[in-house]
This record gives sequence, structure tokens and C-alpha cells, in this order.
Amino acid sequence: MLSRHSLFWKLALLLVVFCLLMIALSWQWGRHMEIRNAYLSPKARATLEDYAREAETPCAAAGRPAWMRG
Repeated sequence: MLSRHSLFWKLALLLVVFCLLMIALSWQWGRHMEIRNAYLSPKARATLEDYAREAETPCAAAGRPAWMRG
């Protein structure tokens, strides 16, 4: 039987803390990157809009919306 302060429980607790720390850090980093990338320069925004127009052109010629391609 495992005692209350055995090595197994110490390692199990360490693993749980490590996993929670990784989840928190990845969530925080994801929020940071989302906020950082939310504000695009006008040039970058125009470039993305041009890419979107280019992607819509073949679908519009086929008579269907861009989201239905495939």
C-alpha cells in the first residue's frame, strides 16, 4: 500500500503542477500573440485583402461563394 508521503505521490503532484504550468503558459503566450498580431499595419492589411480577392476570383467565376470551394 502506498503511504501518504511516498515518492509516487510526490512525483504525481509534481507532474500535475508541471502540466498546469504548461497549460497556463501556453494560454498566456497565445493571448499575447493574438493581441500582438491583432493590429496590422495598413500595408499588411492591404496585402491580406489582395490575397482574399485573388482567392475569391476562381470561385466567383464558377458561380459559388468562396467558402464553398473544394
